[in-house]
Amino acid sequence: MDSSQGHKGIDKSVSEALFRAMEDLKAVIDGENEVLALGLPNTILELKARKAALQAECTTLLLEVSEDVEALAMDQPLLDQLATVTDDMRRLTEENSKLVSIATQATQRRVDSVMAAILAAAEDEQEEEMAGVLKQAKNGDDKADVKD
Repeated sequence: MDSSQGHKGIDKSVSEALFRAMEDLKAVIDGENEVLALGLPNTILELKARKAALQAECTTLLLEVSEDVEALAMDQPLLDQLATVTDDMRRLTEENSKLVSIATQATQRRVDSVMAAILAAAEDEQEEEMAGVLKQAKNGDDKADVKD
């Protein structure tokens, strides 16, 4: 019996599509990292949608490429290329995670500052109102003293 029977092998066009999609995804994550490093987290919204679509495409293609595990195991150049791309992707996503965390913390600090300013302004307004009420009450007491 031929050892290739029962194995459909790795479809070269699928593996090529996988590597193109992974390169595109790496470029999007790298772009997102650059934007986050500049402190512009609001501009990554359009990148998020593209990143999600590419992640889904990579997952689908990777599942297709790895359907025939034995054929994949025998294709050392493909395995080497997958390992390299996976290492690059891991490095980029680790950096991305750190930058997203930093951006989130910075956003939280800004929100906290705004909330503190709003509360301080509300306290000032309340103090001014109370001072006005006390002044009116005092003026009312003065007028009562004059009439006596």
